[in-house]
Amino acid sequence: MSLSASQPKRIVVLGAGVVGLTTAVRILEARKGKWDVTVVGETLPSDEKNIRYTSWWAGAQIETLATEDARYRKIQTDTFEEMWKLGTAALEGDDVETRDRGIFKKVKNRRYLEMKLYDESLSVEQEHPCGYMPGFRYLTPEELEPLVGRTPSSVLRADGKPKPPAQGTEVTTLTTHSHKYVLYLVDRFLKAGGKLIKAYVWHINAVLEGLDQLERQPPDAVIVCTGLGTRFLGGVEDKNMFAIRGQTVVVNAPWVDELPEMGYTLEDDELGDKRGGTYIIPRGDGTVVVGGTFHEDDWYPHPRPVTGKRILERAVRFYPQLAPPEVREKKKEGKEVGLEDVEGIVIEHAVGLRPGRKGGIRLEVEKMEWDAKDGKGKRTTPVVHNYGHGSGGFQCSWGSANVALELLESALQADGE
Repeated sequence: MSLSASQPKRIVVLGAGVVGLTTAVRILEARKGKWDVTVVGETLPSDEKNIRYTSWWAGAQIETLATEDARYRKIQTDTFEEMWKLGTAALEGDDVETRDRGIFKKVKNRRYLEMKLYDESLSVEQEHPCGYMPGFRYLTPEELEPLVGRTPSSVLRADGKPKPPAQGTEVTTLTTHSHKYVLYLVDRFLKAGGKLIKAYVWHINAVLEGLDQLERQPPDAVIVCTGLGTRFLGGVEDKNMFAIRGQTVVVNAPWVDELPEMGYTLEDDELGDKRGGTYIIPRGDGTVVVGGTFHEDDWYPHPRPVTGKRILERAVRFYPQLAPPEVREKKKEGKEVGLEDVEGIVIEHAVGLRPGRKGGIRLEVEKMEWDAKDGKGKRTTPVVHNYGHGSGGFQCSWGSANVALELLESALQADGE
């Protein structure tokens, strides 16, 4: 679609969440001066919070999940390495763009398991997905013992006598303040020469033929990073997309400087959950994201009060250090902290709809046909799909952007551009 080989290629990225913005930054910085990159988003990071923009609500800890898919694993490890560099520059270096903005925090992440999944006698780099991360180690039985009776895990209560978690790990990782981070990405993108447009796109053909805001010039390529909205984007309408509802509670707890988390199986849960999870994610500005839920195909956009109460009750039982130090000091010996001890530090109850997808992330090129009805006949434009990250948008953002860049370069070369 390019008018001349000497002119910059026009690239449009649909979607201004963490995946879209990261992809836009990556491709613009990789081909600065050769590509003009525009991000088009229905909602932008500077807008008022709403349920249609998932990146605001993310806990955004950076971790690597187990997978047999080599590409997906590389996407995660590439992202961790990039995030670690950004966080180190912000916290320990002289990066004026991120320093003192409360975007990043380095923490010890302790993950507890109700069943033993990993052979601790094997090399951690080969056996565990997080084995490459700084400070990785398995927790000792003595470190697991204090968790006895602190989770509603059916597995750990199977014989009527609570048991400690079967296994646990510790690594040093990074958390990001999701809202501050996407605003940083916008700043970085604009300073590199990118364009940011707020617009609702009903059908991808409107972009392929040329948006009004871009002088109706057809782009040379489009990258779709519209997350859950891809289910409704005309011309794509991926019905494999579904919501994974996550409800959390954000509290003010600057004394929390570690990230404990545990997933567990539930039986006869009062709210009908089959599985649950508790996580405590401290952020660089002193706030903490406490969660949470993982409800598939649940589209309800508002916090449910009963769920919020349950999240806090489970969290303070799992991790009593969530309560203010002075409150814990005043407790009589043998008396546990409870819900009433953390209600006063609540900032907000939050809900986000994670962009789940049957089949996982879609990262591929499609040649899309369109007709401007100008007598020139049908034309094709390469469209790179980069969406469906579920709960891993932040954890996969840079790795996915790397793959999207490779796909874009190959597609444009195939078209002789």
